[in-house]
Amino acid sequence: MSPLGPPPADLSGFPSWTLPTSRELYRVHRRDRGAWYFDSSSSGRFNLSGQFGTCYLALQAKGGFLETLGRQGRLIDQFEVERRVL
Repeated sequence: MSPLGPPPADLSGFPSWTLPTSRELYRVHRRDRGAWYFDSSSSGRFNLSGQFGTCYLALQAKGGFLETLGRQGRLIDQFEVERRVL
């Protein structure tokens, strides 16, 4: 459980939008996992708990890169880069 506690029951005020079906989304993921892999570990910033997984996507290729590898600092292990695809 997040230290923030559970979300409110009514999420109608939460921002949302619909993307056109032609809109490309980007994700950097490990080669051994599919592009639609939903992570259910507790290590991700916004990962859902329990049986629910989270799939991080970005509107730009650099966003996909930063979401996956940008938190590792200025030096990124070459092994981590080589085992991933966009």
